[in-house]
Amino acid sequence: MSSKAIERFKNILLADGVEENVLPIFVYFYKTLFEKRSRYLDVNSVLPVGELPSLDSLDNSYEKLGEKALSSLAILKLNGGLGTTMGLSGPKSLLVVKENNTFVDFIVNHANFWQRPLYFMNSFRTDKATKEYLSSRGYIHVECFLQHRLPRLDASTLSPLEVGANRWAPPGHGDLYLTLKSKAILQDMLSKGIRYLFVSNSDNLGAGVDLKILGYVSSKGLDLLMEVTNRSEGDKKGGHLSRDKKGKLFLREIAQVSPQDYSDFFNFNKYPYFNTNNLWINLEALNEIDYERFKDYPLIVNRKRLDPRNEHSPEVMQLEIALGGAISIFERSEAIIVPRSRYSPVKDTNQLLLVRSDVYEVTEDYRLVLANPLKQPPLVDLDPRYYKFVDQLEKHFPEIPSMKYLDKLVVKGLLSFERS
Repeated sequence: MSSKAIERFKNILLADGVEENVLPIFVYFYKTLFEKRSRYLDVNSVLPVGELPSLDSLDNSYEKLGEKALSSLAILKLNGGLGTTMGLSGPKSLLVVKENNTFVDFIVNHANFWQRPLYFMNSFRTDKATKEYLSSRGYIHVECFLQHRLPRLDASTLSPLEVGANRWAPPGHGDLYLTLKSKAILQDMLSKGIRYLFVSNSDNLGAGVDLKILGYVSSKGLDLLMEVTNRSEGDKKGGHLSRDKKGKLFLREIAQVSPQDYSDFFNFNKYPYFNTNNLWINLEALNEIDYERFKDYPLIVNRKRLDPRNEHSPEVMQLEIALGGAISIFERSEAIIVPRSRYSPVKDTNQLLLVRSDVYEVTEDYRLVLANPLKQPPLVDLDPRYYKFVDQLEKHFPEIPSMKYLDKLVVKGLLSFERS
């Protein structure tokens, strides 16, 4: 059965037009699923990180170095998400955040402020709507490209789904490296004099150009630099930074952890650094990496419902690779501790309420940062029965209360926050 399923998986990708260099990597990942069934990491192979440099410790000389390297920098936003967990059917990045501006508006204005080229990596689900929005706003100097897609798998048989609207899924943000290399986008960037790429999620408006970090990357000759920040209670599902027994940095995601090892994964004192998914990539180094190297990429098997709004819908599996997993692929890779202000994602309606509130303010270069004197955002826990989806949130929060001085907001049951 497994050999037939593997051949069917391969034929589906071939029919979909996957590039010759990438096909063996995706097939290898799928074959590995049959051989191991589990991608759980041995807890004894996971060690704490230890000391790391911090952005706050970098002196002004790095800013001057960053100014020199700025002309060779481009900005790339990972824009594949629909926000299905919030009930959305279109790109999450087209949600209004503040002052009638969407995520996309903030992103474009930030790139224009720094006068840097801007790219969006879209999924097959977000590409059309994103391009239409960019065009409608007159954002003509923005380049979009499409990442790969993989067939979802029947969770009980591991066979690829044959038909249906929900048959396909993006293979995670880590597909960026394969997409850049295989679709000749990387070569085009290099031909334009772009050497460094600052990558972040489209829903993280705290991320942006920082000259000190750019100067650090260029002066140290790094292939990849990951921004990490201190973990909080709201980061339980996100990946944290670790070291292997040889001292090499790697990223551990919860999907790679056996339930019996959850207590170790959630030990914030042992593993204090959370991956913000803000990465600085040396494109010349990426160009030198052989495709075969990506077979060592940590694979994540993500279980979901075929219909995310129906808890009784059949369970499916998605093969994914995380962007930060490349920290173990590049030779000269490091991590740097950054303030929480560089990480303000919107993964659910709890976080959407936060960024729309007075907890966050807009900077001169169109980023969203925590309002002074906040060091951490308050913990928001809205009853998922009534506030899980954006339309529910907006119905019951026509007026967003001041939350700047809260430690925690917990809402149980159905309440509405009306205008006074």
